[in-house]
Amino acid sequence: MAKKSKNNEIKHKRDRKEVELRDEFQQMIKVFEKESEDLNFDSLPINEGEKTFEKAEKYVSDEIFNEEKWIEQRLKKFDEEQIKVPSGKFKDHLVVYAQYQKHFIEEVRNLCPEVIEELKQFIPQFKSLFNNPTAFKCQEIFYNLRQEITKDYLFFGRSFTNDDSDLRDYSFYWGKYEPLLNQLKQNNLGNLEQTITKAFGETTEEKELIIANFIDLMIGLVVWAKKHNLEKDWIIEYCISFLWQFSYNDITNIKDLVVNLRDIRSMEITPFEFRERGWRAGEETKQEYEDRLKVIFQDKLRKYFDSEYRNLNLPEKTKATRPIDYSRVKWLVRWTVQGWIRKKILDEIYNETGQSSDESLIFKTFKVFREHNLPVRN
Repeated sequence: MAKKSKNNEIKHKRDRKEVELRDEFQQMIKVFEKESEDLNFDSLPINEGEKTFEKAEKYVSDEIFNEEKWIEQRLKKFDEEQIKVPSGKFKDHLVVYAQYQKHFIEEVRNLCPEVIEELKQFIPQFKSLFNNPTAFKCQEIFYNLRQEITKDYLFFGRSFTNDDSDLRDYSFYWGKYEPLLNQLKQNNLGNLEQTITKAFGETTEEKELIIANFIDLMIGLVVWAKKHNLEKDWIIEYCISFLWQFSYNDITNIKDLVVNLRDIRSMEITPFEFRERGWRAGEETKQEYEDRLKVIFQDKLRKYFDSEYRNLNLPEKTKATRPIDYSRVKWLVRWTVQGWIRKKILDEIYNETGQSSDESLIFKTFKVFREHNLPVRN
């Protein structure tokens, strides 16, 4: 109710401003018309006459006689002045999703190293497929191949468009995924040549072998994920990262594997950039230059915040009141991957915290995990 009242107040204020601007415009036109009638350029000194004529030209431009354009420009400036960018942090829901996923994989690595160890069986297929690219290039190739192969059959994988497709749950496709890959392996895959060439270069001749290796790798990862109840496409992306580390780094201890935050869109829209000409010691003192620079910087910074406030749609975002505690994903690893029952999890919670809890705490926590696309075993 308070928000609606505030919006009405802003609208009334803007309406009043528009009425004032229209009156100002009409008065300005009247003054100009009177000055035009009285003005005699020939009777003025040359310099003054030129200045007056330039001023007159400005007034008689199309812009000044276009009332709507004149009003629009000034209302825009008025709107910018009304924006009050709130202080504090906002919840970036995409980053929260990525953080939950990162912490979950870290707990799998720490609590179930034998599960990650199993991925080493896929190193030969991985090496034959990727042939020592950089980690980023490796994941890019993998993503493009997966998208190309599956695009005509199912919506699998994340999208880089401006919707929330990274957040959708694709797990209900996993039952079809392994049969689909086996079917593709037996079919003519010539339509993938362009993707293969783009990823591996024009000199690549064994395109069918590359596709076969990729499908073998994907089938293996899908079977591994199903075995451990980890049927999420973003987990497969982490598997590719681990395989790259196994293949090209000296990883002997599973806990040495690096778990990076996934490459997701953040709430940042436009980087802030500031550039101004340097100090000209022959024209101004150091203090004059510094004072002038501060004014210019503050003005640019204010305009940047005003712009981003609208682009990020911050009025619709949730303020971050306190840091999110991701430690409870440990319970999910116990449940989903290690197969613990709820009582055993509650016993561990009591041993670690000294606090007694019941199963409602687990149900409530697992509901949050489902909302963030974590694999919750049924």
